Amino acid sequence: FVAHGISKCIQLDFRFGKDGSFRFGLSIHVAAVLKLLVDELSGDVQTQAQHCLGPLVKKVSTRETGSLIDKLIESLFGAEKTNGRDSASYALKTIIIEMQPQANSLITSKLVPQLCEKLSATDTGYEVKVEILEVLTCAISHYGNLFSSPSVYNPIKVEVLKELESRRKNNRKRAAQCLANLAVAMEPSDFKEFISVLVKTATTSKSHEIIRSCIQTIGSVSRSAGFRLADCMDQVAPIVITCAKGEHLSRGDDDEPDDELRENCFQTLESLIVRCPNTIPPFLDSITELCLEYIKYDPNYNEDAMMDDEFEMEDGFEDFDEWEEEEIDYSDDEDVSWKVRKAASKTLGEIIRTRSDMTLHLCSSVSPVLISRFTEREETVKLDVFKTFSLLLKQIQKSNSIGATAPQENMEKQVSLIIDQLTKILSDKNLKNKVRIGVFVLLKELVQSASLSVATRLESLLPSIQSALLDKNATSNLKIETLTFLRLLLSLSGSNLQSAAIKQLIEPICTCVSDNYYKITAESLRVCSALIPVLSQNFSEYSESIQQMYAVLLPKLKAQDIDQEVKEEVIHCAALLITNVGENLGDSLNECFLILEDRLTNEITRLTTVKALELIAKSHLHLDLSPILLSSITQLTGFLRLNNRQLKQSSLNTLNVFFCSQKNEKMEESLRSLLENVAPLISAEDLHLTHLALQLAASITTAFPTCGKMIKELVFPQVLLLLQSKVLQGHALDNILELLKAILATRTTGFGFTHISKAVNHLLAKKDLSKKCYPACAQCIGVLCANASEKKRAGVLSGLVTQISSETSTEQQSIVSLLCIGEIGRRIDFCTHTKGIEEIISRAFTATSEEIKSAAAF
Repeated sequence: FVAHGISKCIQLDFRFGKDGSFRFGLSIHVAAVLKLLVDELSGDVQTQAQHCLGPLVKKVSTRETGSLIDKLIESLFGAEKTNGRDSASYALKTIIIEMQPQANSLITSKLVPQLCEKLSATDTGYEVKVEILEVLTCAISHYGNLFSSPSVYNPIKVEVLKELESRRKNNRKRAAQCLANLAVAMEPSDFKEFISVLVKTATTSKSHEIIRSCIQTIGSVSRSAGFRLADCMDQVAPIVITCAKGEHLSRGDDDEPDDELRENCFQTLESLIVRCPNTIPPFLDSITELCLEYIKYDPNYNEDAMMDDEFEMEDGFEDFDEWEEEEIDYSDDEDVSWKVRKAASKTLGEIIRTRSDMTLHLCSSVSPVLISRFTEREETVKLDVFKTFSLLLKQIQKSNSIGATAPQENMEKQVSLIIDQLTKILSDKNLKNKVRIGVFVLLKELVQSASLSVATRLESLLPSIQSALLDKNATSNLKIETLTFLRLLLSLSGSNLQSAAIKQLIEPICTCVSDNYYKITAESLRVCSALIPVLSQNFSEYSESIQQMYAVLLPKLKAQDIDQEVKEEVIHCAALLITNVGENLGDSLNECFLILEDRLTNEITRLTTVKALELIAKSHLHLDLSPILLSSITQLTGFLRLNNRQLKQSSLNTLNVFFCSQKNEKMEESLRSLLENVAPLISAEDLHLTHLALQLAASITTAFPTCGKMIKELVFPQVLLLLQSKVLQGHALDNILELLKAILATRTTGFGFTHISKAVNHLLAKKDLSKKCYPACAQCIGVLCANASEKKRAGVLSGLVTQISSETSTEQQSIVSLLCIGEIGRRIDFCTHTKGIEEIISRAFTATSEEIKSAAAF
């Protein structure tokens, strides 16, 4: 009750005393009570006292913190029972973590010396040493900068190194972790000496436990300060490799191999490979050979004997049972060799992941061994082998992306063997879902590395695929991974699949489309989207399959109460179906159009539907969208007013496709409203939207030449404003030029060459026009002249030449004239129109202005 009350008082004072006005007298009394509480025998009292320490240490003075540390150390050393030591150790670690910055000096001045002194004492028990090592590790990990002086860390190092030779495993384990944290703070010379001591101990010791502790310490150091081991690699790597092989041990024939030591060796090598990439390469070949040897290490299981068809027992089954009982004293529960195989697989995986330059070599040397280990009997190791092989496949994909195809070619030769092994695994009726998922994850990577070879062997995988998709006991993750594999295969090599295999896939895929779990439905719809282009290549053969797919898609397309992801995927899938086989859907086509029209009005599905309509309008079938065309244009026009940039982009793209592909006179009725909403989007603030808006304006002008006056009234003023922008370039400028071409082609009265050229020349005459705008305006003049009559073109050229030749012309006029002549010359040959033009341009190089010279050079 008292402890609980103190805890509440401290919490309240901590909450309301934010100004730091904690009464000094109260802190003394609370500290005194806490000193008494840590010695209590009651576990509840000790727990409450420990909870008090955190907020208390943040409030009390440095002197009181030191007093707390002294009391707790005394309790730690003097406690006779385990719970007392545990409580004191926990309290010390809490103080270390929570103490105020000004009290940090207590770590090295008060705490560490007392702990080291007690650690070196011969009468200190093993249990106390364990707690001391834990507290030291906590202090070093939180205040590493305080241990950077040799006078501080050397006493710790000397005493903790002795604990590596302790007979107690817990002591050795905690000493290794403490030294790993301390290694970060050591000076280079002391660090090298420390590593030399570990290597020497591991080399000369005859005890498995001590050797294991040294290797474990080196591994921990590589994880905490791996970069520092780079300079000691010639010492570290050989001893770790030697210990993994067991060559340094002299043991009798009856001694069991130290699998735990081997596991530690592989874990250390794995860490060195990751953290010392520049100094480990000389040892990579040896490490790879070691991994390949021990990834097959299973001394208690002879796979060859178990698979040998000629294996027979001479004395019958009774004798075999008797022999088994008398001679074999081995149990799977005692077997830890799987840990060695697992560690070897992980180490091999890190070599593959970090050494992309060795991919081709690893494909030849490592791949066959990994494939043979697909039959691994331990589930966790098998999954690690799959993961390691997947890493190799990913490296092959990276090599292929930069043009190195040799690894892929090598892997394609092994695909048949891989498929055979995986098919054998999947055929096991007792196979767990976790392993089946691992197989299909591996197949996903394989299909991305050698899709054509996998496609040719799909038939052997079909029973397993059908089982994974149709089995009621299959987990959702298994179905999703299987569907993802099919989607990748169909996307990359769908045209190479045999028709019989495709037809067998239709039923399980359609069944998954109707699944209750939305993620399975969404992924199966993505598979349908990848499958539709394949089916459409031969409609006559796959007509039944297409109808079957349409039958399951339609209910999903109509449904309103389904997940958004499913809605989006089914709309996209339906659009692909219409795009590829719409002419064969008959009356169902109009039904789909009406559903899409309705989805266009839904805020959740409108963006996906806009993209779907664009896809349908682009179809090579040139489908007639007249049932929904005008209403869709009206909806899309409204979307241009919304503050949704992505929706605006998609709407502009779709409208552009409509006016390029659909020939419907009624579309002209919506032009004014559309152009009124398109014009505000033409702005230098967003050149991407501007480019799309100009592209749409050009398409409208081309499709409906009679709209020239509306273009002049609504769009052209925005174009002139844009030409005055310094940032105009790229697609936006290109589409302005295309729009000008389309306008000239309409031959609209009062909006032709004369009107546009005068407007552009008026801009060029402005004194406040930025010089960065000259090139864009010059390109407009060039396009106008290229699409004008010979007479008008000749008049422009004559005026430009005159302006260059005139001595009264300003620098601005000369630069503009030279740029315009250059742009006209890029598009037509005008040498016959004006004689002596080369001489006139050459004289411009004698001008004093560098900008005139640059324009002349252009």
